[in-house]
Amino acid sequence: MAYSPEVKTSSFYIHWPFCAYKCHYCPFISFAGHEHVMSRYHDALCWQIDDFARQYSHKGEIETLFIGGGTPSTWPDALLLDMFDKLKYIGPFGKLSEVTIEVNPGTVRKEQLEIWTKAGINRLSIGVQS
Repeated sequence: MAYSPEVKTSSFYIHWPFCAYKCHYCPFISFAGHEHVMSRYHDALCWQIDDFARQYSHKGEIETLFIGGGTPSTWPDALLLDMFDKLKYIGPFGKLSEVTIEVNPGTVRKEQLEIWTKAGINRLSIGVQS
């Protein structure tokens, strides 16, 4: 399915397919024990963000961004900040934008919460496994 530039795009989903472990019930594309390819995946994702910004010249506000997975709270801080820097080429976050990241409680550090807040993340989607 091709993207249509006639459609006003204001919401984006970004998938981070890496997890600390793979849950037996998880139907999503995710990989445990593949930390060695996180940087390559991140670089490819940033390339796609740049390519989207070049091709479609989207300059409207980003109203919603959902970062799902996998376990996005395993995204290395410097790489996540780099991805947010690339998103600026698509458009700014508005005052009422909802920027969500999925987290598992066991993978979040206090320092991350501070970094995420500065990056613009204002909502957590907390997964609870049993």
